[in-house]
Parts: sequence; C-alpha cells; structure tokens
Amino acid sequence: GEGTSAPLDKAPDACPPGEASGTGSKPCVPCAAGSFSGAAGATKCQRCPQGSWANETGASACNDCGAGASTKRTGATSAADCGAFARVTGVQTISYETSADDDGVVVDGRSG
Repeated sequence: GEGTSAPLDKAPDACPPGEASGTGSKPCVPCAAGSFSGAAGATKCQRCPQGSWANETGASACNDCGAGASTKRTGATSAADCGAFARVTGVQTISYETSADDDGVVVDGRSG
C-alpha cells in the first residue's frame, strides 16, 4: 500500500457530500431521495431520520419537518410526508398530542 494515511475527505477522488460508493471514492452514486450523505468519502448513504425528508437525489442533508411535525418513518421523500405523527424513540413513543401537558410546569414555585 501507499505510505500515506490521508483521510478520505482529503483525497481528490473522494465522493463529495450527497454521493457515496463502496470504497468512498469515485466513481460515486448520488444518494437516493429520502437519504443523504453528509460528508465527503461516504461509503453509504443514510436514510433521513424521522422528522426530516429529502425529495431529490444527491442530498448532503435532509430537510427538517419543523416544530410539531414528524414523519411516520425514516427515509421520507417529501414535505407531504410530514405531519403530526408520533416520533418513535426506542421503545418509547412520544405523541405530539400529549405534549401540551408539558406547558403546566411550575416555574420558581408559581404557576403561569
């Protein structure tokens, strides 16, 4: 092998963000809609996390649904996939419908 151990993102033939290949270098394939590659030299694209989406190929980041909205699953491909869905965290399901309960917290010993 070569005596250099340069990180992939410094290599001239590294895949740019939004693309990936099995080796992390060219030839690269753009990430499919609903997935992204956030750094150069990616060996695979990641699915957009719940609550975000990517409607084009070659995304280097996913678009956030925004406050109070999420997606049913990872890998959403459209803003239309965003809605008031429960976001699953491990085995715990957090429903946005019950988030209003958090508004009743007592601050500094007095309510409101």
